[in-house]
Amino acid sequence: MNHTGRRFVGYGLGATLAGALGYFGFLYETDADTMTLLSSAEVHLKLASSMSGSGAQGELNSVRRDLLEQAGEFVDRARIQDPNLYVCLEMAAYIDAQRGRYFEAAELYLAAGSAEGATSETKSADLLNAVRMWRHAGESGRALDLLDSGSADLLEKDVAASQMEKVYVLKDLNRSADAIRVAGEVAKTSDDPIASIDAGLYLEESAAPALAEAAFRRAAEGESIANYYLARLKVRARDFDTGLDLLQHVVASNRRQVQRLVELDADVWEAVRGDARFTVLFAADKTARPGR
Repeated sequence: MNHTGRRFVGYGLGATLAGALGYFGFLYETDADTMTLLSSAEVHLKLASSMSGSGAQGELNSVRRDLLEQAGEFVDRARIQDPNLYVCLEMAAYIDAQRGRYFEAAELYLAAGSAEGATSETKSADLLNAVRMWRHAGESGRALDLLDSGSADLLEKDVAASQMEKVYVLKDLNRSADAIRVAGEVAKTSDDPIASIDAGLYLEESAAPALAEAAFRRAAEGESIANYYLARLKVRARDFDTGLDLLQHVVASNRRQVQRLVELDADVWEAVRGDARFTVLFAADKTARPGR
């Protein structure tokens, strides 16, 4: 589980859409037509990413599909002009991922790592992207091999994220004990609060509450929303006083985000819905009905 949305619209293009076009525009000599095509693709991808893949009745969102198709056409034309440009390969990989073509996406992400303009940062991000694609493709064995063989190419800032990817891969391979062990290491050692939260969430799901608590407390040193997950953990353990104290603390700095999370976890908060300390936290917002 990754609640954070830390990677661009789900699959992690790293800085590709956020900054790579600007990078190439100023620092890399490439055909102006290529830049125009990639910019057009970027606009279509951002629009598509803001839409759900299906409607309220489960029907395919044809507008989103068409936007992805058009973006793909722009990228294909850009690749004809600059076939080994890493930003072209990353965009093509992302589009394939959105279409459910995970094998193709994995190969493109790997190719992007050694393409023109790639940096150590983009290579590290693309390695993790390829791992995710192999997992989505049902190839967790290949994903694990890639993590192990590519660890030397990971930047320090991506190590904790790679460890969490390993957790999910091990889970897919029915190696639950190994997955809990690795998640526990992240919980104890990671300086990345997002990875620590993800570790805590996995450990909580895996019935390892002591390790989950350690992960959330470590994450809270750098990311206050971690206190929400710690509060939820305490309420699930029937330690209502500690849970409500923590919730009160985190509401003060993350009111709207906490409100959304409380509504998503309504079944958990049902146990304290009648407590005045809980209801007063959201009393100012007439539209909110947390815990119901």
